[in-house]
Amino acid sequence: MAEIINTPVGTPCGFAIQLNRCLMFFTPGVPSEFKVMVEPEILPGLRERFLLPQPPVCLRLTTFGRSESDLAQSLDTLQLPPGVTMGYRSSMPIIELKLTGPASEEQAMEKLWLDVKRVAGQSVIFEGTEGLPAQISRELQSRQFSRQSGLLGGSLTLFSDACDGDIRLIRRPNVAKGEPLLTDAEGRPLDPALWERLLGGVTREVYASVYGFSLSELQSFASLTSEGVRNALYGASFGMAGLKSPGAALKKLTGSMEDLFRARGSNPRLSAALKEWDDVRRDMRRAEEDAARYDSLAAERDAAQGRLAA
Repeated sequence: MAEIINTPVGTPCGFAIQLNRCLMFFTPGVPSEFKVMVEPEILPGLRERFLLPQPPVCLRLTTFGRSESDLAQSLDTLQLPPGVTMGYRSSMPIIELKLTGPASEEQAMEKLWLDVKRVAGQSVIFEGTEGLPAQISRELQSRQFSRQSGLLGGSLTLFSDACDGDIRLIRRPNVAKGEPLLTDAEGRPLDPALWERLLGGVTREVYASVYGFSLSELQSFASLTSEGVRNALYGASFGMAGLKSPGAALKKLTGSMEDLFRARGSNPRLSAALKEWDDVRRDMRRAEEDAARYDSLAAERDAAQGRLAA
């Protein structure tokens, strides 16, 4: 006989039936409807029938910019309590660390968690499951910041060796269509090419993805997966000069490799050397064939001379 499981939201209800020693629960497929049925309806029924163990403890933190292998190299040396495991969920440049174990080891896990956070260091961007957007919003609210709409602008005074003096960075809503301008201390416009030198090769896409992502993008980190952004993040995390170093290095290595050898190519040096080697081997085979033919002709000559002498 089926037992109806009520739902506080939605139209379809769930039901439970027992088949031999198996108790089966059937719920709507919509996650939001399923979740609100578990705590008030399903779990109380299970607790009445069975002695349920305490739920496991799971401590989480999320890091930015460090690789899984880099973190694991330091964390694998930690002595884990019985039944406790260290897990990694990688979506570079994001790594989630999870320390999971039985509730009986919670105190030992909390103590070990201090070492985990020490290893993660400044790469930690948030702890727990709340997520970075919610924590940023809470921090802004605690400082009484609010989001304002409208046309904003301003100026910064910088000093750069590239210009041997002060540089003014100006952005006004109604000036040059809102594009930023560079001027010297006297207000004279500077060469736009100075932008690239000042920004170390950072493109608009890289800047927007690394520094200008929205709250929705923070939740999914979808904008941090492009090739240029990955190279920028890796370069920054390894302390390289400039944000395009890994990509530029890979491109340079690929070019050097193709200069040496390219399949079915005739210009690369190694390909030309291999072709020359094949030509030499072919000439050597011809020379060996000619030498063998010479010996055969010499033997025929000697035999002919013997017959003539007789």
